[in-house]
Amino acid sequence: MVSVKRIAMRGLTALVLATLVGFAGLFAISPVLAQEAEACSVSINSASANDATVELAKNEGISVRVIAPEDSVHNDVYMKFFGWRIKISEMDGDGGEFQGTYSLSNVSGWGVGLHELVWDSLDSQGAVLCSATTRLRILGSPFGSVVGIAGAAAMTIGLGSLAFTLRTTINAGAHWAINTVTGAKVERRGAEDTGRRIRIKPSLSVTQTLTSTIAGILAGGGALATLQQAALSPPTLELALELVLPFALLGLLAGIYGRGKQKPAA
Repeated sequence: MVSVKRIAMRGLTALVLATLVGFAGLFAISPVLAQEAEACSVSINSASANDATVELAKNEGISVRVIAPEDSVHNDVYMKFFGWRIKISEMDGDGGEFQGTYSLSNVSGWGVGLHELVWDSLDSQGAVLCSATTRLRILGSPFGSVVGIAGAAAMTIGLGSLAFTLRTTINAGAHWAINTVTGAKVERRGAEDTGRRIRIKPSLSVTQTLTSTIAGILAGGGALATLQQAALSPPTLELALELVLPFALLGLLAGIYGRGKQKPAA
């Protein structure tokens, strides 16, 4: 008879896998959902910022100018965050021209590193007439902000927890040939137990599996935050999935098989 513990374990595994598959599906369809629009002309501090990377100091003021179709009466500025667009500023204008002087406080509050901005110019009906994208690199130490410190801490804790879980599959005093997926019989080579055959069985610890999966998510998320704060990549949905999904799957499998029960083969 199937135990409650086994049912809970299977349910947890199915839930985690369904969540990961859902995120992968979102990653696959995100290009289809992207909106296409005519390109606006954007300049920051008199330099073109259309599909370009602009470097600025954390507390530096900036002068922005946007040239859009004449019917444009409003311009919204968004910061892209894992596929979502967060509105951080707006400008009103006339004749399709918008300009103003701003500080980086709305962006630098998220830390330093690389950010992606989107400029949308709208007509009086709220329809987007043109759009432009700018990568903004805010100079500074990746570990000089709360986001950078939190990302590095999450990555360290996650990787440490995963390493501890995976370590339980290795016996320092012997060599193991382990097939955890099929549960195949394996041989332990040692002076005292040469020829002894064991079977590695999956663990049914719900707490262990959940903790290990969370550790994988922390490791992937922390790595993502560290890369962004180091100005190596903006926080895109694609990169998030490429980092978080593999670490989460590793954590799930490590939790299930990491502390496998050893039972002598019959």
